[in-house]
Parts: sequence; structure tokens; C-alpha cells
Amino acid sequence: MINGENGQSMPNCQIASFGEFRIDFSQQSVWRGRQRVELSHLSYRLLAELVRSASKPVSIKVLSERVWQTQVTGDTVKQRVKTLRRALGDDANSPRYIENVRGHGYRLVSAVDFHANTADSKAKSFTWRWVGAGLMVVLALLFILKNNWYSELASNEAVRFALMPIKPIGSKNWTEALAAGLDAELKNAFGQLSRLELVSMPLGNDQFKFDAETLSRQFGVEIALTGAVRYDLEHSRVVFELIDCNNQSQIAARAFDLEAGFDLEKQKKLTIAVADFVSEQLALAR
Repeated sequence: MINGENGQSMPNCQIASFGEFRIDFSQQSVWRGRQRVELSHLSYRLLAELVRSASKPVSIKVLSERVWQTQVTGDTVKQRVKTLRRALGDDANSPRYIENVRGHGYRLVSAVDFHANTADSKAKSFTWRWVGAGLMVVLALLFILKNNWYSELASNEAVRFALMPIKPIGSKNWTEALAAGLDAELKNAFGQLSRLELVSMPLGNDQFKFDAETLSRQFGVEIALTGAVRYDLEHSRVVFELIDCNNQSQIAARAFDLEAGFDLEKQKKLTIAVADFVSEQLALAR
């Protein structure tokens, strides 16, 4: 048996349907008809908890414990619900699936039906998983051949992404100019990717002090990019690190070596290289 909120007992089923969607708990997947709905790990866990509650409200406290497995703020939960609604095509003003119950949390509006995971449904799930995997391989190959990060396949759900201020390290004025210029260029470049939802970070001296856990808990950031420009004799090295804030782990890092001195052409070329790096890693991570 599966226990829902307030101790409600539900059948030990692997599949549940609500509205036009179907969730497969055994495969941790969500489907709209025969089309798989791409959800991040946190969004899937949130939806699964709401489905298991069988239309009963789930409090912020319970969601924090079961989805994030730690206490998070109401704003963090709110942002994740907003992201999930967007993936389901739901509207907060006229919800068909997820409703905010003031003082009680969130609940699934649509009726939930639980089903046994029959051999037939397993076979279909297996078949469509392989079909989906094949399509992803084809799309990945097309992306590599084009070698253009703007042609990246957008998922149904945007990734909450934070570009942290690039640190200038050293006394050369041009390192500060390059860091500031890269900040502006990269914000503009990432803003053109539909699958990235840029999160605005507070300005000031404390902006360099946010760690991955704080970014995830307080701002709902999933992935962050940090960078530093370091001067070394007549050369400089620009280092970027892509961080998975949910798991507080490094996805990848890359260093770029430049000749000393600042010019706009160098800045633009570096911007394109960094954007390629981020786009490539996000495609692999998904």
C-alpha cells in the first residue's frame, strides 16, 4: 500500500492517470497520450507527491520533506510549482491540474485513477522508451553536425539558470573590463535560449558568496555558471564551472587561455565558446 497525505491509504499501483496525463511510478515518467513529458527530477517528485495524495492538499512542510528532503522556503516550492504548471500547460488563474489551497499547500484538482501495471502496459512503456531513446540519439547527432548552440532542442520545461558574476582576479584593469563585458554578453546570449529561465540574483558584494545549496533553496536555481578571469604575467586564463545546484555537484569545468589585453573581438569569441560549452553540457545532462 502507498500512504498519501494524512495517512490516506491507496492501492500499491505503478501507474496513475489524471486528466490527459499518465504517470508511471516504476519508470519515473509522465506521459500525455503517447508523448513523454520531459520533467526534471524535482518536478517529477513534486508531481508524484501530488498524485499520490489523491486530490488531498499537501502542505509546504510535507512537500519540502518528500520532494527536497530538507526544509525549503515557500517561495522555492512556489517557483517549482510554477515550473511544473508550465510543463503541464496549466494556468494558475484557472487551474486544471494544480491548485493552491490557501493555508494548506497545493493539491491536484483533477481526479486520479490508479491502475495495475499490466504486462501490456510494461511492454508499451518499454517500446516507447526505446523509440524515445532513438529519437534523442538522432537529434543529438543533428545538433553536433550543425555545431550551432542556437539550434538546441528545447524541452517542455525550462531550466532555472543563474549566471553568477565573473570574478576578476589580479590588478590589471583589463581583467575587470573583460569580466564585466562577459557578464553582459553571456546574459544576452543565454536569454535567447528558450529552455533557460534566467534567475536574477541580488547585486552587491554578497553576490559572490552564494553556494549551490543556497541558490537551490532560496532562489530555486537548478544550474549555475561561475567564472573567474585570472591574470598571469602576459597571459590570462578564464575558468568556468557549471554547477548542479540540486545535487550540489560539478557538471563540468572548462578553462580558456588568452593573450593579455582587452578587445571586443576577443570578448565576443569567448562568449560564443562559453555558450557552446554550456549548451553542450546541458544537452548531455538532459
